[in-house]
Amino acid sequence: MVKHKKAAILIFLFLVLISIVLLINNKTNRVNQETNAKYYSGFMSNVMTLKTVMDQAVDTDSDPESTAIAMFDVLSNIAFIHDRLNLMMNETTHGNEYASLKDQFLRLRYSYESLVRSQLMKRDRSDSEEKLSFTQQQLQLFINDLPKEYENSKAFFILLHKAEAHIKPLEYMNFS
Repeated sequence: MVKHKKAAILIFLFLVLISIVLLINNKTNRVNQETNAKYYSGFMSNVMTLKTVMDQAVDTDSDPESTAIAMFDVLSNIAFIHDRLNLMMNETTHGNEYASLKDQFLRLRYSYESLVRSQLMKRDRSDSEEKLSFTQQQLQLFINDLPKEYENSKAFFILLHKAEAHIKPLEYMNFS
């Protein structure tokens, strides 16, 4: 009888210990999920801001100075998105999934700098407007394919990488 009591107590303690571990694990997973969702929400907000600024740059009148300022704002937003992706890589549980997108925005940033420089130096403006318009179109395609909310699933990251494919052509476009 005493052996059965000790065995029952040990089994009970073991079950309590397993329950505590599972509760802690579930809480940690929930916190990680919320953190990932907040970072992704911030990223989406930055992308939408870039779209707004890009639309303003394309819609500016022919005043070269206004266009150059708007293009510089676009460049600043591209740099900010790259920094946001870098932060997401370091602070979220699936950070490595953002690496190639971060690299694409870094390449876009360096390529786009030459377009801004060209506008500031008053080179061929019609060529700059065409490139700016193409960049705007690719950004819209990128936004259309991006998942609207974060999900901890393989399908989410497949959609993210599909959207990334719209940034890649900008890397090969000669902005200078």
